[in-house]
Amino acid sequence: MMKLPLPATFFRCPPFSQTEAQQYIAMGLESVRNLIQKADLVHGPYEFTLLSDESDVKIHKADTAGPSHGVVCATMEAPATLDEVYDLYRNDTTDQAKAYFQRFGRAFVDTVTLYTILSPSPTRPFDSVAIKWMACKSPFDALVPARDYCVLESTFEVEINGHRGWATAYKSLVLDCVPTLWELCGLIRATHFDSGRVFVESHRPGYLHMTYFNDQDVAGTPTAMGLSVRKWAIYESLKLWCRSLADLDRFLREDRLGRTPSLREYELTPLHSRTRCFLCHKKFGPLRTKSNCSKCGEVWLLDTRLVQKLQLRMEDQGDRR
Repeated sequence: MMKLPLPATFFRCPPFSQTEAQQYIAMGLESVRNLIQKADLVHGPYEFTLLSDESDVKIHKADTAGPSHGVVCATMEAPATLDEVYDLYRNDTTDQAKAYFQRFGRAFVDTVTLYTILSPSPTRPFDSVAIKWMACKSPFDALVPARDYCVLESTFEVEINGHRGWATAYKSLVLDCVPTLWELCGLIRATHFDSGRVFVESHRPGYLHMTYFNDQDVAGTPTAMGLSVRKWAIYESLKLWCRSLADLDRFLREDRLGRTPSLREYELTPLHSRTRCFLCHKKFGPLRTKSNCSKCGEVWLLDTRLVQKLQLRMEDQGDRR
């Protein structure tokens, strides 16, 4: 059985005609409109109930009749700009997409960009349409086979209730050049029904309202586990995807911090001048090694688990100043 990731040339897709490209662009616009409508927790077509309230992220679910169909919607507000978030999600090429999936890799296993139909332009910097193949794992991957998708990925600038934003929708396609891969890779082909993400400027200056919406049929043959357990497993898998929204604020802060200049050696706080970690306030000792932060110069405990917290704390302090 072939292992992932697949080579970028695995799928051999014939070129599109201009007419076909325009049809996919129109399909993409409709998919984004459907996403925005379905992701409306109040006025949309689904009746949502709270599934999980995790820190700043609230995850809602809608009841569905199909045994392998699940619908979830996650929302969060965070300080950010539309451009910042767009740059974070930039995955036009296969290499960019693989890097993105590695960073947001809670569930993603592999991806290949099959067609680039519409690219961003100076006048429409958010707009793009592409066809992609991607593979995702389940949180129960030891028991549940991974899924793969062939999707139309469509991103367009939008306006929602007078607020500027952009949205990316995923709509599954059936293409001859993207066959099912169960026998070759053990992947079950699942279906997205205008799933995606929506980012809109909030009424709070400097903040964005962020939405992840997932409407999919995971397919597969029902097992002896029973319908209720199967539904529970589906929603646990969808929650895994939704939780990546919580990573967004951290990634944005990391990127902002990465763009700031590093201090020169003579600007760093001397290690001998500090007896406690600047971040956790633990006292240094033989088993607690000192190190300098290259951004603020302070002395902290050399523990890779604290790097993320340090980055967030330093940016928070900068914001307060």
